[in-house]
Amino acid sequence: MAIVGYGFIGLGILDYLLSSMGVDITGFSLSAFIFGSIGGIFLFLGKSKDKVAEFDGSLDKGETLLKTGTLSVKDGMTNQENGTLVLTNIKLLYFCPGKSDYDFELLLEDISSVETKFPWKIIIKDKDNNEFKLQTFVGEKWKNEILKAVSSTD
Repeated sequence: MAIVGYGFIGLGILDYLLSSMGVDITGFSLSAFIFGSIGGIFLFLGKSKDKVAEFDGSLDKGETLLKTGTLSVKDGMTNQENGTLVLTNIKLLYFCPGKSDYDFELLLEDISSVETKFPWKIIIKDKDNNEFKLQTFVGEKWKNEILKAVSSTD
């Protein structure tokens, strides 16, 4: 994915340079920005996928990967980061490909509740009453998968 991402970024730079010399290759004024943005998305998704593959290779004996997905952690009105949520039959963890203050790892037995607010917001509470607020387009599916995994550990 990184090659595709860098290719789109390179295409955006080329489009910008050519348009500054008067040559328009797309007929659309924001195409350089769009190419660069698409490239950035591919780079982000590639880093997340690499991290999941690395994690998948380091599972403990008897641990199986149940679900992974890209989602956001939002803190307040302006602080938001995108990362990956990983659910195994033993734990739930969130990580961001870069440096993150929001990374967490919870054993399923330590999760006390999982609820959704609106279809896209998931709130997970642990036994110490810490809250982990996540956002995804498929919040209800994540909630059901987490509850199913938690109930199978009982």
